Amino acid sequence: MTHSDPPLPHVPPLLTRAERTGFAETSLHADVVGFIRQVRRLAPDRMRVTSMGKSAEGRDMPVVVLSDLDAFTPAAAHRAGKPIVMVNANIHAGEVEGKEALLAFMRDMTIGELRPLLDQLTLVFIPLLNPDGNDRISTENRKLDLEALEGQVNPPGGVGTRNTGEGWNLNRDYMKQEAVESNNLARLYGQWWPHVFVDCHTTDGSIHAYDLTYDTAHTSRSGHPGPIEYVRTKLLPAVSDAVWHNDRRRGFFYGNYVDQDDPKSGWETYPGLPRFGSHYRGLTGRLDILLETYSYIDFAARVETISAFLLEIFRYVAAHAGEVIATAEEAERDTIARGRDPQPDDLVGINYGAARRASDGRLVFDWPVHPLEETTIVVSSISGERGRHRRQAHAAQRSLRRARRPCRHRGRGLHRSGLRKDREPRHLHRHRTLRDCAERSTRAPRGALPERDAVHSNRAAAWEPRHLPARARERRRPGALGVLRPRRSHR
Repeated sequence: MTHSDPPLPHVPPLLTRAERTGFAETSLHADVVGFIRQVRRLAPDRMRVTSMGKSAEGRDMPVVVLSDLDAFTPAAAHRAGKPIVMVNANIHAGEVEGKEALLAFMRDMTIGELRPLLDQLTLVFIPLLNPDGNDRISTENRKLDLEALEGQVNPPGGVGTRNTGEGWNLNRDYMKQEAVESNNLARLYGQWWPHVFVDCHTTDGSIHAYDLTYDTAHTSRSGHPGPIEYVRTKLLPAVSDAVWHNDRRRGFFYGNYVDQDDPKSGWETYPGLPRFGSHYRGLTGRLDILLETYSYIDFAARVETISAFLLEIFRYVAAHAGEVIATAEEAERDTIARGRDPQPDDLVGINYGAARRASDGRLVFDWPVHPLEETTIVVSSISGERGRHRRQAHAAQRSLRRARRPCRHRGRGLHRSGLRKDREPRHLHRHRTLRDCAERSTRAPRGALPERDAVHSNRAAAWEPRHLPARARERRRPGALGVLRPRRSHR
């Protein structure tokens, strides 16, 4: 610039509300819409903004499509021959990390250093699936309660509610489709038919050493096993290793301890029922990924962690585009062929409940539980090789008799062990404080080896079937990496 040139105007940095406030606050609906408009003005050729419809209270539900290939419609994206990745955030509006991460990705992928990825992918972002719950901000929402193992380390400004403004838990509504937001998502999913779907959440439950836990569908017997096994055995382990190498954040398959007070009691996950989003998408034959940031690290660390995992997922899909597309397309062809020639043993188990309003207006559900019999569980060991051990399910008749007793609860899925009103809450070990768990989950120094077997040796043994207590063995269920007990679900 010469002395005669006019000074360049100062352009303030484009920041999300979380970034502007030092992660003291999360974005409201107006902040999300305003930020999207600002990015759109700066990169109109790489970004399109549409709407998936209105929420129950009339708020717009924006959808952002990112592409450097002019692939801004489902037809154009599929013609381009590149993987389509759809990412959903804020289905539970108290779990806001995915929302903030997607806003930052919109900026960094259109006007920042991540732009080259848009030559290899079409990205469809849903930053705000639950806009009505999102704007019910309160410091009481997801308030930390370590005694009950509930809540999270909140931003000082608070977060939204788990359910929608009408009281629906959207991650229990995939089969029944009773919420308008569920209808909007199902329609968008069918229109775009993405090869990969990522759902962003934050945990409740056990204190453990992982910054993020992940999962995929458990419906490999009723859905197509190809995409499920690809994500479970190839994509997720590779992504987890890359995040550890680049960001020193630990990840593992989603779950909790069988006994919250005893890490050696075993590692369990949640039931493979298609009312949950991951399992529903498993039935559709697409690649599905569940991301659960760890609630006991701080808000900024959770946003950083889920951003690291999302970025490595994008990089993996871009680098293995042919495999990803072929896996999804093969599952689709095979599913259509099976549908044209149905067999007597083509069964899908569905667990559903009728919703009704209580006298105070709350939604109340009755969930029957119908366990499968004569099924096989696959349990993986994390010590050394990823061995697999197949065992037949035990005590099927006793489990069936127990399951015939209906389980009643209000709005939060199945009862969590130790949190029912007729039981005393389970207490943490005295030496397990929030500071302890935060120190366990903070970033390891660069250059340090993961030493996963050493760090997690207490639960490596617990993964072996012979080490599980008898009661846990009786409750094993099919279709998951771990021990499943249908009475419990945090998602």
